[in-house]
Amino acid sequence: TCRVLDRECGWGGFRESRHGARGGGGLMRQFVYSRFKPYPWRFTDSPDASTSTAGLTTGAFLRTQEGRNAWLLGGTKKGTLCRFNFDMPMPVWEVQVHEEAVTRVQVGGSAVTAGTRILSSSEKEARVWEVDEQEGSIGEAPMLTVADCANASFNHGCDRIVGIATRGRTLVVDAETGSTICTLQEPGHSGAGGGAASV
Repeated sequence: TCRVLDRECGWGGFRESRHGARGGGGLMRQFVYSRFKPYPWRFTDSPDASTSTAGLTTGAFLRTQEGRNAWLLGGTKKGTLCRFNFDMPMPVWEVQVHEEAVTRVQVGGSAVTAGTRILSSSEKEARVWEVDEQEGSIGEAPMLTVADCANASFNHGCDRIVGIATRGRTLVVDAETGSTICTLQEPGHSGAGGGAASV
């Protein structure tokens, strides 16, 4: 539910009045909405849901490098990525990004250009998508695909991708070329040895 805080402010600061104590003639009243204010739509798996996109699995906020717009991205069970505006319940666009369910979505910048990129993951692969700064959309083909890389994420510089591979491995991949920088082996699994890294 929406929670509203009734706050009284005056010239002297919080909970003070311009003319005397609390409740004086110079009193100002502000209604501050909580950060938990709900949007006028919700996502469910029900057939009569308020949006046509059922089965959302993950989400992220999309803000372009120019900072003029902010949208909501949602990954679905059927492998699509949707973009929503905050003032309407229907998706603005929906693109097939994976054959399997989308398990993670992350928005980051480019270490080379000033553009915005989206990193989507399924249980089998990770893909990088270039964002159109004007339209807030992505193309039909990814700019990079990393096989056997689940639950992937950018590093802080957005020049590396880290994801979980099969057989207890963690991959560190170049975000521009897709080449493997190193492979970390989980202790207890056969491979490069306990905790070892191979390049």
